[in-house]
Order: sequence, then C-alpha cells, then structure tokens
Amino acid sequence: MSLKCLRRGASLFLIRFCQPLVFLLAAPFLIHAQCPEELVGPSFAEGEIYYVDIDVRYHGTTIESQIRQAASEWTYENTHHNTSNVRFQVIESWNDVPAGANVLHVSERAFTDPNSGGANPYTYASIVPVRRVGTTLREATIFFNTNSRADPLHSDPYFNPNAAGYDSIYNKVTKHEIGTGWGWIIRRIKLRAAAL
Repeated sequence: MSLKCLRRGASLFLIRFCQPLVFLLAAPFLIHAQCPEELVGPSFAEGEIYYVDIDVRYHGTTIESQIRQAASEWTYENTHHNTSNVRFQVIESWNDVPAGANVLHVSERAFTDPNSGGANPYTYASIVPVRRVGTTLREATIFFNTNSRADPLHSDPYFNPNAAGYDSIYNKVTKHEIGTGWGWIIRRIKLRAAAL
C-alpha cells in the first residue's frame, strides 16, 4: 500500500510517494505509519525566490557546478511537479540581491562535538537557520563539514576528491540539505491503528 503525499509547500523531489514506514502485525491490529501528517520546523516560503550565495572558495570549481545544478533541479521540481513554486537563483554578485531578500548561503566549516569539543566526524552537512519569521526560513546556511569521515573510525574524508562519486557528492548533499529546509527532518508522523 502506498499513499500519495501532496503536502502543501513541500517539494516531493526526493520522495514522490510516501511509503508506509513501519508495518507491525499485532493481533488484532495492523499498525502502520503514514505520510507526515504535518511538517514542523522552519520551511521555505511558497512562491518566493531564494538567492543562493556560494562560498567564494568554490567559485570556478566542480563543487560550484554541483551546487548550481542542485539549486536548478530543486527549482525545476518546485515549478513543475508541486505547488510550492519556490525558486533558487544562484547569485553572481550581491548587487543582484534585493534588500531583505531570502538568501541561502552554501559554505563549509569544521563541525565539533558539543560534548567533547573535538572533531565531529559523523555529520557530513547541516542547514542552519540564520533569519526566520515564525516558521518561515528567510535566510539559512548549508555547511559542509570538513571534519566528516566516510567511516568515522578511519581517516578518509567524506568529501574525498579521490573517492568514487566525488563528481556528484556536493550535488546530492546540497539537494538533501535543501530538502531539510522543507522541515522534513523535524516532522510528526501520525500513527493509525486499523482493525484487521
């Protein structure tokens, strides 16, 4: 059984159809999780443009190309396959950005473990709200973690230029983090029990 999720304001680029998440048979009830009942947490504003500010360290690199492609793919999905109409426009100059505009920065930093103060090798990226109005994101930053490891028990970096898939990893991570900006990470799942 699959349920088509048509959540207002959420692009279903990554998940076009919500599949039942959990099936448990407990006589006489079948309990299953359905599509998210409501999205909570910060979210992009429907029908608006978000100006994408790519860190200057990436200018002229394949990383910049991958980030641009991710922004373009989300824009296409949001204008063709769902009703959100949120567009992501990569800026060439801050002169292109109107005052008070919505902005999505893309950069990198070394994440640390809040408990130990040491490096955090487990989280490969994160989207951090900078400016919100209620639950609407007006400005946020996607950070790639320079401390992340493909396997935290070894020294190989997650963003390894010598690893297979490096030519698309920034695209995939950027798309994932933009998806997080739709409130997908923090959501309530409604459980329903149906009698057999």
